[in-house]
Amino acid sequence: MKKWLVLAVLASSFSVAAKDMSADKSDGCGPGWYIYPDKTILGTSIRGTTNNVIPGAISGMTTGTSNCAKHDIVKAEKEQLHYTANNYESLLAEMAAGQGEYLNEYARVLGCDSGEFSQMAQERFEVIIPSDENSSKLLNNVKAEIKSNALNCAV
Repeated sequence: MKKWLVLAVLASSFSVAAKDMSADKSDGCGPGWYIYPDKTILGTSIRGTTNNVIPGAISGMTTGTSNCAKHDIVKAEKEQLHYTANNYESLLAEMAAGQGEYLNEYARVLGCDSGEFSQMAQERFEVIIPSDENSSKLLNNVKAEIKSNALNCAV
């Protein structure tokens, strides 16, 4: 049993160690940094293990608590949902037309080429537009269509 426990701790620390050394701005935070702040292989392993063992540390680090900056993925998702909700009616009209400033800005927020995105939005309008008029459902449908149409976007 002890061998399995040691193996699990080592495996988790190595997987987190690789992530810890990334260029992401959310690095350098979490409870593990209070225990061992040195940027060494040993420090990375100790921090990774500590951050995996303490309940809520990983989610806190991703969402911007635990003395961390919000992860880029979380920031992008929040901006996309905010833009979709605040410009819902304009987006519906411009998606149907296949052009417009709100649609161009939406493409930018999603990290897409505006021309390619506008064309896809117009062609796939019936599939994208939710029947229950829900902005988060619209965003999910748009992302699904981006993926199924292999658009080169950041989502």
